[in-house]
Amino acid sequence: MKKLISVVLVLVMALSLLSVSAFNTIALEAENFIYTLSGTEATITGYKGTGGNITIPATLESAKVVAIADNAFYQNKNITSVTIENGVKTIGEKAFYNCNSLKSVTIPDSVTSVGNSAFSYCVYLEDVNLGKGITSISNNCFSYDTRLESIKIPEGVKMIDDGAFETCSHLKSVTLPSTLEHIGKFAFAYNYSLDKITLPENLRTIDDKAFFFDSHLKEVNIPASVKTIGNSAFYNTTSLEKVTLNEGLETIGEMAFDGTALKALSIPASVTSIGDYAFGFVYDEFTFEYRVNNNFKATCVKGSKAESYCMDMSISYDAIEIEDTTPTETPTESKPVVTEPSSNAPSDPTEPPSSEAPTTPSDPTEPATKPTDPATQNTDPSESTPATSSTAPTTSTTPAGSDSTTSTTPTESTPAGSKFKLGDVTLDGKVNIKDTTAIQKHLAKMITLEDEALAVADFDLNTKINIKDATQIQKFLAGIVEYPIKED
Repeated sequence: MKKLISVVLVLVMALSLLSVSAFNTIALEAENFIYTLSGTEATITGYKGTGGNITIPATLESAKVVAIADNAFYQNKNITSVTIENGVKTIGEKAFYNCNSLKSVTIPDSVTSVGNSAFSYCVYLEDVNLGKGITSISNNCFSYDTRLESIKIPEGVKMIDDGAFETCSHLKSVTLPSTLEHIGKFAFAYNYSLDKITLPENLRTIDDKAFFFDSHLKEVNIPASVKTIGNSAFYNTTSLEKVTLNEGLETIGEMAFDGTALKALSIPASVTSIGDYAFGFVYDEFTFEYRVNNNFKATCVKGSKAESYCMDMSISYDAIEIEDTTPTETPTESKPVVTEPSSNAPSDPTEPPSSEAPTTPSDPTEPATKPTDPATQNTDPSESTPATSSTAPTTSTTPAGSDSTTSTTPTESTPAGSKFKLGDVTLDGKVNIKDTTAIQKHLAKMITLEDEALAVADFDLNTKINIKDATQIQKFLAGIVEYPIKED
């Protein structure tokens, strides 16, 4: 009998648990909201109202509303404003995704988490008020909100994640909190209207392509707290004329400042890693090659990584003693440079997507073509005529900009009238990277080559000394092209 009573009690308890569980998963409805219950806490999962201005209540039939579920208002076309009452703690992924009539959102201090793409593709969203409870802006949270013109990120936020404000093409004003430590990949990419931004003193990382294609950004001060500037972080910010780097910076990624209007940059001694084409180069759309920007000059500390980079890449620079490095602000130049955005930059996507759920955008890739530097278009670099004798070798050159090497008739590696080898500009008996540096310095009028050096500096044998000779020597050293004339 006791065993029978025990079995009955177990069955009753099991049925009770099943009943509670079933009750918790039942979709309930109140005040036009669909919700589920977990004990006394409600999660809003949908909406059946007519839209307009709506308020997410703090309670529904005595249950505390603590969450807005994933996709709860997904693609709703009728809601024009949302005010969330204090008490709600989380907003799920894509909760208001593609609500293309939504213009205003107010999020209370009680909210601590906003999911990925929560307000993405709200193409008419103009006014966003964020509460003080959040600590991060999630991936693609406000991406493609093309009418958003200003945003104030509250104190307490430490991270702006990947693509958070990507393609907010009308965004002009961004206020960042002093607590911010990380700006993610593409976080503010394609913000064509953004012309200024103040980076806070606690910021440590500017990730890859963070300000990619922000074509109206004119000036940036990188605070001393920043350790890393990622690859292409400011790529094709074509109006960027002034950048201040401070002591404390350690890494400048490849192409970090490619496609900018910079004519000068001061690099602190703390920098220990510099990626390819990080600064000082322009990309030629006609030859599909990077070349040194003759309108650019770096300032660096003697013996630093930056000086080594400039020497290796044949970039014009001034080296200063360590005690003279206190001011790290970018030097000003007397002649302004004018650059224009690439014609291949993405168009302003202001039209809302179709009613079908848009595919979540993947990270943009590199543009098919890179911008040219208008300051150097349609003009040749500075040229010098080498000292040659009347018996100088006859050459047949390919058109300017071609990758092909020049064909020659001589069978000796020493040009006529010179006892030194072609390309040995430093006259040390070797052809190496120092010779390309010597040519660059000569063209920048930092040094003057002697006649013997000029006689062997014309590496492409076209009777002129210009940037192409330095480039050809670099290609020869890299094994890309052969030595221009036959060696003995």
